[in-house]
Amino acid sequence: MDFLWIKAIHIVFIIGWFSTLLNMPRLLSHLYATGPRTESSFEQLRLRSMAKSLHKFMLPLMFGTLGFGVWLWMGSGIGQDPKSGWMLAKLGIVVFLLGYSHYCGMVLQAFEEEGASKTQRWFVVFGAIPILLLTAAIALTVIKPF
Repeated sequence: MDFLWIKAIHIVFIIGWFSTLLNMPRLLSHLYATGPRTESSFEQLRLRSMAKSLHKFMLPLMFGTLGFGVWLWMGSGIGQDPKSGWMLAKLGIVVFLLGYSHYCGMVLQAFEEEGASKTQRWFVVFGAIPILLLTAAIALTVIKPF
């Protein structure tokens, strides 16, 4: 497959994965705002269903991003020369985002088992993490500062 096609597909998967990473904290915030798990309302049931569906949708997008990213990295030699510290930093961001994706599922599972335990402020900070990391990854990829 042509290098540019692989890159284009990789970007599409990145956009999809980040759309789930940006929306999951919002959904979880609204879910936690509905109150304890024991007070299941129609809104809470709907939000739980949406969060579960979004998390299931997140996984194939994440794996597509990783698969095509590794294909680009290994197949084209991008970031493999000794002066590619930016690639190591970007890979660190990707590893952190993998953990973030997993943690989103853990927060959802915790609500399912225990109910609401986070604050609104916690969700504001939690929801800002992916956009900050996306900005850093883009800057590293385009500018290649080190």
